This record gives sequence, C-alpha cells and structure tokens, in this order.
Amino acid sequence: MELHYSLSGDGNPLLILHGLLGMSDNWAGFAKAFSKQYKVLVPDLRNHGRSGHSTVFSYLAMCDDIDELLFNEQIQHTFLLGHSMGGKVAMQYALDNPQKIDKLIVVDISPVQYPYQSHPLVELMMNTNLSGFSERKEIENHLLNEINDTRIVGFLMKNLSRSQGNNFIWKPGLPAINENIREVFREIKSETVFDKPVLFIKGGNSDYILPQHEPHIYKLFPNAVIKTIDKASHWVHADQPEEFAKLVLEFLSLK
Repeated sequence: MELHYSLSGDGNPLLILHGLLGMSDNWAGFAKAFSKQYKVLVPDLRNHGRSGHSTVFSYLAMCDDIDELLFNEQIQHTFLLGHSMGGKVAMQYALDNPQKIDKLIVVDISPVQYPYQSHPLVELMMNTNLSGFSERKEIENHLLNEINDTRIVGFLMKNLSRSQGNNFIWKPGLPAINENIREVFREIKSETVFDKPVLFIKGGNSDYILPQHEPHIYKLFPNAVIKTIDKASHWVHADQPEEFAKLVLEFLSLK
C-alpha cells in the first residue's frame, strides 16, 4: 500500500511511526525540529490519516508498507522511531530487516503480549453517529460527555474529516482496525536478534514497560537501554516534549 507521508530536512534518514489512531500530523513539531539534522519521514500507517484503507491490518502488512516506502525513497539505511503501536511495527521491522536499520527508538511499548481488550476509543468512534451532527463543536462536546478528557478528545478530533458530500467522517479505517484489534496487542516474535543500538523510552507514569518485560526486551534487543522520563504518561512525547527530543537527539548522535 502506498502511504501518505511528510518529508523534511536533509542528512541521515529518520523514520517516525505513530501509534494507534495517530497520524503523521501528530509528529509535525518533532519532524520540524529533527529535520535540522536529519531527513525526516513520517508516514500515516495503513488505515490511518490520509493513507489508504485495507481489510488487512497486521504488523506484517505494515512492515511491508514501510519497506515499500523506503524502496521508493531509495533509502537503504535509516534510524527508526516508533511510539506505541508504531513502536511494535518498528521492532518487528528492525528484527526482520536489521541491515536497513542503524538505530532503533521504541517509545513506551515493549515486545510482550498485552492482555487483549476491546479498545475504548475505537469503540467510541465507531458508536458515534456522525450523521447526527452538523458542527465540529457538537461532536467535540459529545466526546467530552463520554470521556471527559480534553486532551484525548483533541486527539480524536484530529481524526475527523469531511467527505466529498461535506458529511463528517472518521479518517481511520475503523472497521478493519476493530476487526483486527487483537493484532495490536500481540507479542513481537523473532528467531533472530537486533544487536544494534536500541533506546526504549518509558513514561514515568505509564505501565506499558514494566520490570517483568525487560527479559523479553533484552532477549530480542541485547544492546538496548531503557530510559524513563518522569511526569510522563503513555504519550511521553506530548507530556515532556523537550526532554523527549533531547533524549532522541543524544541517542542518535552517539557513535
């Protein structure tokens, strides 16, 4: 699948992968900052943002999409950064294509199997009858009544668009995401290891990377280091952007 993506800067490539229900626009500020030193690519993963929709939604398929993107951009080596679901895509891609990845950064996710659960935000979006609203503010108020979290509602509102008929629609391919939601929680597996430098960035207030996950991390990524950013949730980069950017740039600059 051909992915929509942003491209900025010159230098060694840095590919950034967003999380579930995210999109390239969420990383625009970091792309601008990092593009002062790197050639930064930020795609919308399949079924997200402005990329195409498909009933096939798996880490294998998303890795194939990334491989096609790198081929089309004639990139043979890149730094790779992924957050949450994008971090799992990044881990799988690095394990399967170690010759193409020079360094890997995984943000607040580990390679373990997480307990399966329906995803409340996916369900909320699917259960919101957009045809019943005429203004964006009405949808925003409806979402606030459901979850009462202005930041998460703002995140969801970025996924709102208009159809050619000027009706409200969600950008993500929600039916395919919901149908394959177990895939998002699955373990990342490999018969080989990725032995190049890897940085795991954990949010201090998040439980996505726990001490019991570390053996699995080091088994697949023997040269990994884990850094914690205090006062940060699962959305580490949004909570502590300056410290996050500093960690990323310091890691990428290490010889």
